[in-house]
Amino acid sequence: MLEIPFYLGYRKFIVNITLLTPSLDRILWASSILVSSTLLAAVHRGSGNRNWRNLSVLLYGFTLAALVYVSLSGFEAMSVLALTVSGLAFTAVSALHKREAFGGRRLPLLLIASYIILILLAIEVTSLTRWVYHLYSPSLVFSDSSWSIAFAEAQISSMLYPALPGILIFFSFSWVGELIFRGLLMKSTDVEAKNNSDMMLRGSNLFKVLASTAVFAALFMGFYNFSIAGKFNPAFSGTDIPYYVRDLNGMLGSSPFEALSLATKDDRFLYLVLQYICFWFSGMPSQTFVTFAVPVVLTSLLMLATFVLVKIGGSKLQASTVPIVTALSFQVTVGLYGGFFANWFALTVTYVFYGFLTRAPE
Repeated sequence: MLEIPFYLGYRKFIVNITLLTPSLDRILWASSILVSSTLLAAVHRGSGNRNWRNLSVLLYGFTLAALVYVSLSGFEAMSVLALTVSGLAFTAVSALHKREAFGGRRLPLLLIASYIILILLAIEVTSLTRWVYHLYSPSLVFSDSSWSIAFAEAQISSMLYPALPGILIFFSFSWVGELIFRGLLMKSTDVEAKNNSDMMLRGSNLFKVLASTAVFAALFMGFYNFSIAGKFNPAFSGTDIPYYVRDLNGMLGSSPFEALSLATKDDRFLYLVLQYICFWFSGMPSQTFVTFAVPVVLTSLLMLATFVLVKIGGSKLQASTVPIVTALSFQVTVGLYGGFFANWFALTVTYVFYGFLTRAPE
């Protein structure tokens, strides 16, 4: 229904989320807006403010008209947009008018946010369960109905694609504001809370549990990569891996000095040197080493870099949770499939640079 275009590998894709069936999803989506709007209209009807009652009636009428429009047009793009705008407008008005509509309490709005989070969490857990089951019973990905929730989860993530370039630029330069305003907005309570959380972490086994979980997650991703490599998917593991194997074999067939010279002629110089050095400690064939060992090494380095970066700017408790997120992140999971190891390593170097930058004297 969203029809959001995005490009992946120079091919055009369309975001079209389906959780159950197209028809049933449309019915549930439209009926949920109708029910929520009816409840909001009933709440506003009991309000003592006549202007708010009239506005709610107007918005409710707009929602009913949009529902009729959607039904008659077969859920074409403009009707979907009109219904979405009407539902969001009603919610926004209710949020602004919460003092009278909700008795000045935030609880109903928090409940709405909680329900949305629970729905998304259920989708994520179901998708993760399907991917873990794929480890024991490999099949063609997204080939049957058992993959429907996992595919929907992937499509939900794709909704962010149009905004990702702007988000990336914003966060890439956010460190400028951090250095300018650093310390100006920090309150003593924030510092005290940070110190308290660090003390709690030192006095408990929580840090050990989080660290062990992060290591397990990294090893599990490496094992997952090894277990299903090449089964029902010729591109797995790593689209770019043949090129890295070729470069490694070329460097191994030369003296160390000549190997270094070969690496300097490539724009992936730092990664090729890391790959060459680590290979001598592996005792594996070059194909096996690059395909299965290098991702574990890169994941470990990225986890360490993110931990150090967050530890510098935040508490030890916050930093301890980051490696777990890193091991299951887009960079790792998609990196295994795409095999863009040089970019992966470059991101690690970037985080290390940011860490040193934040430690620079003010």
